[in-house]
Amino acid sequence: MLFLRWILGCVVLTYSICLMGFNNIIFWKSIVKREKAPSWIPLVGGVSAALAFLALPIIPLHKWWWLPLILDWGSLPGIVVTLIWNIWYKVKHRSD
Repeated sequence: MLFLRWILGCVVLTYSICLMGFNNIIFWKSIVKREKAPSWIPLVGGVSAALAFLALPIIPLHKWWWLPLILDWGSLPGIVVTLIWNIWYKVKHRSD
């Protein structure tokens, strides 16, 4: 069972690191450089990395399961910025 946790955790973590990397490239291009960039993938990278943290048999890593959700642009940061932008846009374009 321990071997399966290592395999599953490593595969899912590798997948999530790739997704988080793509999301960070999109962040860099669209927010920092103000260039056209494809859309980001919400929640998949952060959630899969959080699950990998819990699946890997490294007990001290389990308490940090929430960290990928903060570090991945497609998770908490991207969602918060999107919500703020939508609220700002609606307030700015409100017709009274």
